[in-house]
Amino acid sequence: MGRFGGNASDRAAWKAFSGICVMSLLWSGIEWYCMSLYADPVVSDLGISRTAFMFALSLMAGISATVSLTCFGSIEQRFGVRRLLIAGGILDTLAFLVLGLAHSLPVLYLG
Repeated sequence: MGRFGGNASDRAAWKAFSGICVMSLLWSGIEWYCMSLYADPVVSDLGISRTAFMFALSLMAGISATVSLTCFGSIEQRFGVRRLLIAGGILDTLAFLVLGLAHSLPVLYLG
């Protein structure tokens, strides 16, 4: 069989890997790269500079990347991918809720 052929377990692993790649591309495109569309309304509503808003987003991305790169492997092994994705979706929803309800810059940093 070819390089990507093989038994059903190998094919299932490649399907899961492909699905995660597509999900990651869509997630990044929607969540992070479209946030600049929200910058002007948030900046005008909060009365802050665009720089402060973008710094908050950059800080959020940096913390998220640091946490995910350092401990998601062990968390995934302990709880499984499904639980990790559900928890991530819930936390992401809560972060956007905080972003939507933020009335000041410190609250925005919490999101």
